[in-house]
Formats: sequence, C-alpha cells, structure tokens
Amino acid sequence: MHYTIETFIPHMKTTATSGDLPEAYAKLSEAASATATCAADRDNGPLVAVGDDYSYITLAREGEFHTLTVPIETDSEEAEDDVLLIGGVDTIVARNQIAPRELGLTVLLKAPDISGLLTEYTWDGQ
Repeated sequence: MHYTIETFIPHMKTTATSGDLPEAYAKLSEAASATATCAADRDNGPLVAVGDDYSYITLAREGEFHTLTVPIETDSEEAEDDVLLIGGVDTIVARNQIAPRELGLTVLLKAPDISGLLTEYTWDGQ
C-alpha cells in the first residue's frame, strides 16, 4: 500500500510505503499542518491530520465522509470544541473527534480493510 503525506507549512508532498509509513509519520509535526492519506484510492479511505499529540481521522467511503470519534470525559468547565490546524486552515473540531496521535497511524495501516475500520471504530457521519 502506498500513502501520500502532505505538509502545508511549507507545502510539500511525499509518498511512503506501508513499511516506510511509521517512520515518516513519526517525523510529522503540528507546525507543518500535515496530513496522510492512502494514495491508491483517495475517494475511499482514511485521511489523517497529524498533530504533535493528536490525530483527526476522517474516512471517505462511497461518497460519504465519516469522522472517527473517541470517548472523552466531559467537564462542564471545558469547551466542547477545539481549534486544530488542518491543511493549513484553522478548523473547529469537536473534542470527541480528537484522537490520540498513534491511532491515526493505526487507522492508516488498516486502510485496505475499510469495512473492518467501520466496525472496529466509532464514526460520525458528515
């Protein structure tokens, strides 16, 4: 499987194989506003925005987009949304859609099994 890694600050595109992806993913930083996708089929598969300690994971499938959600502990003092730099743009994201950084890599490596991803994780439709 091949992956496309794109940074927006500065703007660069590179590719990685399944074997190269863990090392390439480890080097990505939030300051670069990095994303990683499956290169084989951009219309069906995950797109992961990579932060220093988080990932924001979406999944395209048959013309629909889904966002991975994770359980969070809610505190009435905390905001329900956060602002992330995704693709060079500040984007408001629900806190339950901000996943651990390593989960993004896990989802990318499981990209060939979209049906499995849909059953293994919880997704919100967009």
